Amino acid sequence: MDSLYAEFKGKDYLEQWERVQRWYKKLLFVKHGYYKNLEHKDLLGIVYISYLNIHHLKDWVKYYNSGEYEDKVDTLTKQKVLCHLCRTC
Repeated sequence: MDSLYAEFKGKDYLEQWERVQRWYKKLLFVKHGYYKNLEHKDLLGIVYISYLNIHHLKDWVKYYNSGEYEDKVDTLTKQKVLCHLCRTC
């Protein structure tokens, strides 16, 4: 998949990383009550989409590094990112 942004050419996983950061900020806004006008299903949608973007980041890193970091990415995802996400909610 080619990046939509020239700055990520050859490092398309960085585009996914930026997407993760944007959705993580939205997740924090949910946590701290900034989206008071949204319905519960919309808030839950933000939580799900945030998780999906975090989860798929590992696939992007694996793909663009030819599996070089596969074990490290899996360990990090399981131990750190998902645990922090669960604590955030």
